[in-house]
Amino acid sequence: MIHPHSYLLCCDWGTSSFRLRLVQRSSQKVVHEITSSEGVASIFQQWQQTPGNPLSGRESYFLDFLMNRINQLAQKIGVSLDEVNMVLTGMASSSVGLRELPYAHTPISLDGSQLVTEQLSHDRRVILMVSGLRTSSEVMRGEEIQMIGLEEIAEQFQVQGEQLVVVLPGTHSKHVKIKDGMIFDFSTAMTGELFALLISGGLLSYSITKPRPHNCTINWKYFREGVRLSLQHSLMHSLFRIRTNDLLKGIRGTDNYYYLSGLLIGSELAQLKSDPRTRIILNCGSHLKEYYQCALDELGMKDRTYSVPTDQFDHLLIRGQIKMANRAGL
Repeated sequence: MIHPHSYLLCCDWGTSSFRLRLVQRSSQKVVHEITSSEGVASIFQQWQQTPGNPLSGRESYFLDFLMNRINQLAQKIGVSLDEVNMVLTGMASSSVGLRELPYAHTPISLDGSQLVTEQLSHDRRVILMVSGLRTSSEVMRGEEIQMIGLEEIAEQFQVQGEQLVVVLPGTHSKHVKIKDGMIFDFSTAMTGELFALLISGGLLSYSITKPRPHNCTINWKYFREGVRLSLQHSLMHSLFRIRTNDLLKGIRGTDNYYYLSGLLIGSELAQLKSDPRTRIILNCGSHLKEYYQCALDELGMKDRTYSVPTDQFDHLLIRGQIKMANRAGL
């Protein structure tokens, strides 16, 4: 038996992933969680393929899925979660999600007070949906909650009146610009997606070999060489060097793998060199952290970078979700 108001269901529902956690509010500790590859896109597709799927039925279809997963979580821990409220973030508020909410516009405060939210009452619980963030030319859904969780770290690291950039690596990396406690701009780099495409198809893929999982030794020599090249030439001209590495220099495919990684990450980060006063916060999981730290070092930006400890990375999303629940009075 648990006290419903002492706990919170924190759900982050991305395009291709689903994560539901039961969190103890005061300690912010995860009691239990379930994860799957049942992202918003797949659930939307399933709904579309359902016979007689009126638009009004989409919300019910998504809610039925959510309630099923909550029941799974309850069974795993052996307690009822019937009255535990939920914060729902990510792509659930998109045009292919449970209910579309408009984006909040920059600039917004890091305390989350200007994000767009909406409350749903369902099965004796309140579901707080949180929408994304946009500029005149960029959008994000999900990363803004990490930023809310980062508020205290940003306050400690930023300099009054100076720009601070938070780097959020991933399939579509985000560089979020902060000044005086406000998110005023951000940009997207398709680093991860481009890397996946280049190693899996096209001419360059014949010169690249993905290292085997058991071989975890990273060839930093070729990674750093790729980072350095990103400063010397445009990316479009530098990419073909991978092919000539193979044909003319006999460089192994696994080395070219790290060379390409350095080239793309270096190209993503190179623009941050333009203003030496800009301080940087790197916030990412362990699988990417070493790469970005090495690239920042090679680019001469290590001394003005704070790397969020790996054990805090996943927790920042939870912290942001709890902040939004508290702000809404859940």
